[in-house]
Amino acid sequence: MSQTKCPSCEAYAAGKLPNLIAENDYAYALFSGYYREGHCTVVLKRHIESVSAMTPEEYGPTLELIARVSKALEQHYGVDKCYLLSIADMVYHTHFHLIPKHRNLVGMGKYCFRVLEVIEGYKNTPPEERERMAKVVRELLPAA
Repeated sequence: MSQTKCPSCEAYAAGKLPNLIAENDYAYALFSGYYREGHCTVVLKRHIESVSAMTPEEYGPTLELIARVSKALEQHYGVDKCYLLSIADMVYHTHFHLIPKHRNLVGMGKYCFRVLEVIEGYKNTPPEERERMAKVVRELLPAA
């Protein structure tokens, strides 16, 4: 589902990147602070709406920027890791959320998967179906 105007593209084109942390040729990192203390986003400079549309040239530098920001957040907040999410359902521009896993807060996996279970039910796919689907996806994988 495309948006007619992309706020991420408009901000980048206008040079209005508030709270810029770092950037490279393919992505930039912003301090967002929306959901948990330390929440940051890494945004692709090119407008795409799905991770699957990333090019091989974008993978490495984008992941390297994600890792650098994650390490800085872990060091600053004294946490063991940062969660990495890519959802892009409100802003249809591929971006990655980095959210520190603070020790005094419940793990986000409990929130995310519990909400899915409550809303959609627990799938619990039988082992034979999992194997069948693994084969289907394996056969659809593009060449590396």
